[in-house]
Amino acid sequence: MTNPQENSAAPRAPSDLWGVLRMAGRLPLLALHAVVSLPVPLAVVSQGYNKEGARRRWAEGWMAWWSGTMLRIFGFRIEVRGEPAAEPVFILANHMSWADIELIHSQLAAGFVAKAEIARWPLIGFMAKVGGTVFHQRGHSGSQAQVTGALADRLRSGRSVAIFPEGRTGPGR
Repeated sequence: MTNPQENSAAPRAPSDLWGVLRMAGRLPLLALHAVVSLPVPLAVVSQGYNKEGARRRWAEGWMAWWSGTMLRIFGFRIEVRGEPAAEPVFILANHMSWADIELIHSQLAAGFVAKAEIARWPLIGFMAKVGGTVFHQRGHSGSQAQVTGALADRLRSGRSVAIFPEGRTGPGR
């Protein structure tokens, strides 16, 4: 993934007038994408993501389109090198920004692991649930075993999984 401003997973805050204008121009696109484009993929994904066959592939296609469009609105350009591995895949990655999730979803439909509190967040919690997120209750002794079992079941059923082991965004060191 490359960003026109720099080779980083997160765009930097604009420091010059041109950067401020560019960001201001993206806000209406973001609003349009969220208001007009979001209901269709949410409906499609909520009805088809946990199904099998063509219905699931169609839902995954919508998810990939929506995530890729979101990244393009913010000026990201995705560059894929090499051949993608056959699914299911297990992705273990650093979590550097919100864009990590969109980047992965723009390429393949992966179930993520997230802290349980996210399930209660407005809109994002709903999106995470219909996207197949496995929620982890931090500090709960049985949660880790439940999450591990859910991820193993997902991989056995031919579906991909993505984990950010540090559990929060950071510089990626």
